[in-house]
Amino acid sequence: MNAPQAALVRRAGRTWEVVIGLETHVQLATASKMFSGATTAFGAEPNTQACAIDLALPGVLPVANRAAVACAIRFGLAVGAQIATRSGSRMQRARWQKSGRSCRWKQLITA
Repeated sequence: MNAPQAALVRRAGRTWEVVIGLETHVQLATASKMFSGATTAFGAEPNTQACAIDLALPGVLPVANRAAVACAIRFGLAVGAQIATRSGSRMQRARWQKSGRSCRWKQLITA
């Protein structure tokens, strides 16, 4: 299979490479959420499936759900994607007006 050619755009004396990203959202058949131990039971009462991580309480750190990571890797292999050998995250400090949170997690992927 041949690698696609990079799409280049030349504007104002500079050359830019066109990069298009795709963000997808999926629902996996796991017993808990991706970064917390809270359940994901269908039909539960509102606001009953939350834990300290979901509420962003001070001092709590998220841990990736092993079953969800395994599902993501299987999906990636099924569609012929390149799977990174390492993945990590870092905290980004910012003030979110709507939620009042002072930080959020950003995923970093390193091969």
